[in-house]
This record gives sequence, structure tokens and C-alpha cells, in this order.
Amino acid sequence: MIRIIALGLLAVGCRAGQNYEDVYTGPVHGKVSGLVTSIDGNPLADVSVTAQDVTAVTAEDGTYTLLDVEPAENIVIEFSKQGYAKNYTSTTLHSWETVASNASLIEADGFVVVDSTTPSSVEVFGTKVRFSENSFFNSDGSQYTGEVTVQVTHVDPSTQEVWGAPTDLTAIGHSTPSSTTKDFATVSQLVSYGMVDVALFGSEGEELNISSDTPAFLEIPITNGDLPEVYQLSPGDTQSSWSFDPNVGKWVEEGVGTVVEEDGVVSFQFEASHFSWWNCDQGFVPSCASGRVLDITGFPVRGAEVTCDGNQSFSTATTDDDGYFVCSVLVGDEVTFTATTVVDSRLWSQETVQFMDGEGSSAAECEPVKNLDIDVCRIAGSVNVQNVVGATEVDSTLQSDNIAAFFWEPPGDLKYCNDPLESLEVGDCWVGTHEEVQRAFPEGAIPGIPDDSRSVGSWFEVRTEKDTYRVDQRSVDAQPNYTWDNYSFDGVELVDQRPEFQAGDILDAQAPGDYSSYFGAWEVPGFAVVPTATDIDSDDTSLSIGSSLSLTYDGHDAEEVFVSVYSGDTQMFCKFEDDGQFTIQSTNLSSGWGGLSVFHLESELFAGPDGLPIRTQVFSGETIPLNVE
Repeated sequence: MIRIIALGLLAVGCRAGQNYEDVYTGPVHGKVSGLVTSIDGNPLADVSVTAQDVTAVTAEDGTYTLLDVEPAENIVIEFSKQGYAKNYTSTTLHSWETVASNASLIEADGFVVVDSTTPSSVEVFGTKVRFSENSFFNSDGSQYTGEVTVQVTHVDPSTQEVWGAPTDLTAIGHSTPSSTTKDFATVSQLVSYGMVDVALFGSEGEELNISSDTPAFLEIPITNGDLPEVYQLSPGDTQSSWSFDPNVGKWVEEGVGTVVEEDGVVSFQFEASHFSWWNCDQGFVPSCASGRVLDITGFPVRGAEVTCDGNQSFSTATTDDDGYFVCSVLVGDEVTFTATTVVDSRLWSQETVQFMDGEGSSAAECEPVKNLDIDVCRIAGSVNVQNVVGATEVDSTLQSDNIAAFFWEPPGDLKYCNDPLESLEVGDCWVGTHEEVQRAFPEGAIPGIPDDSRSVGSWFEVRTEKDTYRVDQRSVDAQPNYTWDNYSFDGVELVDQRPEFQAGDILDAQAPGDYSSYFGAWEVPGFAVVPTATDIDSDDTSLSIGSSLSLTYDGHDAEEVFVSVYSGDTQMFCKFEDDGQFTIQSTNLSSGWGGLSVFHLESELFAGPDGLPIRTQVFSGETIPLNVE
């Protein structure tokens, strides 16, 4: 039996104007995933995570995934766990992708029980709170009567405690300057001196708040940390007080407080008309920094979380469709930029540190940051188009064109991005087993079909200017599979119905989408051009172990050509200069009948509907039988 070598895999697109009634046009949804830790970096289980009324609970390893999230800008995510202060992050979901959003929680400093009907004072590790009588209310606005548990959590922003607070210090100001601040624009970047979260709970554990008519008085310790002298506060200064608004995910300027000192401890006194996180900050008009996040293949990472952590400020951003981000910074600050993406329920990240000197930036442009290259394999599918003639002893021109496509959850591990063809230098060969070749796929019960295969819909289509080839989805071991059915039986004889590609064909692709697999309708026009086919001069060859074989071929018009040889369980790939001839060595080949292929290859990566890269491989050439003796 003569085997035709399956040389590669590919991903695709479609010619504009080809629309079908069965293409998915329903609502779009995506996912938000990340890791929740303590401020020491230890994973936290059983944390409730909520956004857009979608809720998840973190697993033992601290990971979570929010499903069915509607695409939007500034999606606020709430993280809560008993005994910890709530935290919040925000992200942007463009379309069908999975975006990353990570958080840390800080344990509460302490709890004090007070009577709601009488004036009361609370002090926990230097933080002081005074309440008026009858100032507590339920979530529905009705007055609460009974015992109130006051949970107090203070954060020193000059320490790692800051990770337990909403650390994106982008803010909305009211342009109300104090003696130590300048008038600033609506959006500002904050420099923090101290933060506090006061949470109120009724006797049944229900969350309470206070009335704006009876504000509480707070005094919280503050610090100048390592801030430059120009930013430092002194006793007697007045400063703005800011609260975190979980509805918009930003700090909002609320009022003015006073800096005081007692027994060497510097504190900030102010009134709070409600309770969430409060902050003693100074606002400044920010500058901005921009950069790009790429994966191990150089493909842009959509939906990555980027934290921009400076000595004086902190902001976060989400990368766009092309992997670019923009975040707020202060000129003169040294900023650590950390990009994080979630693949295979694991976090993958990269960071760079850069001093913001303002060079290269202007009112219209942000200061550039060097690329953040994350070492993660995000390839989530492969589509193979082959324009191949397969010679046998009986037929020297057996047409063997084919189409195959597989899609899967991205694996993360770098070995799945190690393509032996791409890594070859001209004149080099790679020798291994068929199993090693299949490592370009995540593991599966069937080689080339991973256990977590995803559907792109009921069909997958590749088109040329003349023909349309629709591959219906089949189920192989309960996994969706898109492989062209080469033969049909009409009741009398077996009919060959292979696709027919020609050199120079422009290839388009389309898939209808599958909501359950987080895939929308997908079109990629002109994703590849079928390269010139090679034509081997000899149709019957033999190769002795320990010897070499030289062949000539026609159709050499590229810079390089690939040769594939298999015999037994051994596979060999070589890359040669495309000059019409090559010589292969039999070293490491096993004896037996096999095949030899010479082909031109076009291989690229394209974005699937969820922004993940799909490997495309289109090859064009000839396969002949080979006897290794």
C-alpha cells in the first residue's frame, strides 16, 4: 500500500461577499480569567468573583474563569472573601477572546462590634472611625437597628500591601485644588499616601452602609514612603480625599482632609459620606506609555492585562486586537510593565522596567515601551491545504490534494510551538519519529486530534476563485474534526472526489461559528497563495542504508524547498536551496517501503475569531514511493 505523506497543517479565510444563511449572527460573548492571591502571592481558594452578574469561585490554585461575559470597555470585576477586604479590577473585552485580570486580597486588620443606635468610636491599629447614632442603613435604603460589625483594613501604599487595594490609581477629579495641589484635568493619576477599607455588616452578615446625612469621621496613618520631596506631605497640609467607585472602576475625588501629627505618627483626617475604599492622594495630569505584547511566535496577544507599576503611580491596561496597550504614567518615574495572559488555566507573564524620561512622547504620542514577549504557546488550531501529486507504480500522476483542519484550546507549553520545518536552516535535516512530529499538536487519543478539540461550526470552507470546498464537521472519538472526505460510494464504484488546487490559487476560508466554543463567524480572505508545485524527475527510487540519494526536480522558483522522507516509523525533513536538485543521506532512516516528497511551503499564523493564532500551512509538490534497503 502506498501512503501519501501528510506534510502539514493550516488555518484559513474567505473571499469577501460569500455569505450564508447558516453563519452565526447571534450575541457575542467572551471570558475573563485570572489568578487571585494573598498579598504574599499565595493562591486563594473560595474567592467570589463577579462581573456583569456573572459569578465564579476560585479553585484551590486560585484560578477562576467568568463565562458568558458581554464585550464592553471598563468591565469592573469584584473579588470578595470573608475576612478579607474586597478588591476590584477592570478590563476590556473586545469580542470572543479570553482576557486576563488578576487580583490580590489583603486580610482585614480587625473587627469591632458597635451599637447602631448610639454614637461609637472604633480604633484598629492606628485607624480611627467615629460614627453618629442611627447612621447605618440596609442595601435597600431602610434604616438598620442592631449590632454592627465594623471591619477595618488599612494599606500602606509604600509596601506590598498596596496590591490588596484597587491599585489602578487612574482617577476622576473635580478640579478643586488644595494648598498642596494644582488644578488638574478631569482624568488624573494619583500618588497615594494611605488607603483604608471600612466594611459594615449586620447581625445576619448582610452588608450595610452609612447615610450621607450622617458622615463618619476617619483618621488613617499615612506615609511619604520614598516619594520625591515635591510630592511629600507635612502636618498642617490639606489634601483631597478620594473614594473608589466600583460602578466605574475609578477613584473619585470626594472632599478635602487635613494632615496631622501626634506622637510622631502622621495621619490624615477626613469625613466619609459612604463606605468603600478611601484614599489620601494627590492628583496629577498623567503622561502615557504605550507598548505591545507578543507571544513566543511573535503573534500579538489580545486581551492581555498590563500593569504599569511606578514608584509614584500605578495603572492597568488591556491590550487591543493587535496586542497594543496604553497606560497612565508620570514622567520622571521608573515603571515596571508586566503583561499577563491566561492559557490552559495558567498565568504566563513577562515584565520590563523602564524610566519614563518623556523622550519620544508628546501631546499626541505616548512614550514607547519595548515589546513584552511572553514565552507561551497560544496556537489554537491548524489547517492544512495540500496541492500534491502522488506517484505509484501504476499511476505516475495520482492527484492527492486535500484539506484538513483542527482547532483546540491553546496548550501554553512551548513544545507545541516547535515546528521542525520552521526551525530548519538551509542544508539541515531533522530526523525523528511520527510521534515526535505529532507533538506539534496537544495530546489526544488520536494523533492530530486533541482531547479538547473545539468546534468552529457545522462546516469549514476553503475557496479558490473557481471552486468552493466545504468540509462538514465530523465527530471522531467525540471530537469535532474537519477533514475532506476523499471518496464516496455511489453503489457501484468508489468515486474519487478530492479537491483540486493549482499553483497560484488565492485561498479564502470561512467558518459559521459556534457559540458554545466561543467562536464567532470567521472569514479570512486571501490567507495564502498556493505556491509553485515541484515535479520530481524520477518516479521510482531506492535508497540503501549508509548511502545517499541525489534527485532533480522541476518547478524551482523559490528561495528554499522542503524534502520529506519516511520509512517505517522514521520521518525526516530537510530544507534545501531551491535550485532544482538535492541530495539526502540515509543516516538514521529505517529500512522498508515509504515515501519521498518535495514541496514548496507557505506557512503563516492568522487570528481566529477569539484572537488566538491559527497555524496555516499550504504546500505544493509531489510524492513518490521510496524503498529503503
